[in-house]
Amino acid sequence: MAQRPRVLLHVLPLRAGFHPGQAGPFVIATVDDDDVAYIDDQAAGRTTKNVAPLWQVWDTLRSIALPRDQTIQLLKARPWLT
Repeated sequence: MAQRPRVLLHVLPLRAGFHPGQAGPFVIATVDDDDVAYIDDQAAGRTTKNVAPLWQVWDTLRSIALPRDQTIQLLKARPWLT
């Protein structure tokens, strides 16, 4: 899946330390030219159209994540993931 051109998978190394992504998982999707997000936390999942803060989190995560090719190499080196 990670090698598909429309799939972006990036590993955050432990050396990244604390980061805003630890607040919980989220998905940003574009539907009919509008962005919508699904946010999941311990209490419940919810959708929102207020995606600007999530784009900021995404930008931060991308800046500390391994590049795509290094992520794929790391995953391939782990036989328990294949």
